Amino acid sequence: MTRLKKALTLKPFKKEDFPEYLSWFQDPDLNEQLGPMEKDDEWLTYAIDQQKGLTEYVGCTYSVFQNEKLVSIIGVDFPDPTNHRYGISSIAIKPNLRERGIGSKALQELINLHPLKSRQYWVAYVDEKNPKAKLFFEANGWTCTALPSSENNHMYVLEYHLPR
Repeated sequence: MTRLKKALTLKPFKKEDFPEYLSWFQDPDLNEQLGPMEKDDEWLTYAIDQQKGLTEYVGCTYSVFQNEKLVSIIGVDFPDPTNHRYGISSIAIKPNLRERGIGSKALQELINLHPLKSRQYWVAYVDEKNPKAKLFFEANGWTCTALPSSENNHMYVLEYHLPR
């Protein structure tokens, strides 16, 4: 008998999720790409304040759960009247769960949670030193619209638009 796994659930990040998330930074790859995060109260404060609209970018950091276990964290910046894009500010998968499709499922759940309206789109900036992240977005239907340069802080710019 095949055991069915529960769907992913996205919930706004809570302070209680932080110790588990912080433990993921013992992984050298995660720490290099998103860290260092050593008892980073500044990040935690930003994540909580962003959800309250107290930061420059209004958005949300989501905790992603599967079978009631934290499996991913995704940060998103919301569009505003002058900016029609949603932005992925971070995405992390629990290190021992990588390569299992959780990131793709979490990304799709996030896109489903925030359906695009006219002229809206998604954008992600990926460091040129993180080719795996670029490939991840491309494998999920995102298009690279700009190569790394000094003008974009040496980041790939990837976009996701609704199919026409």
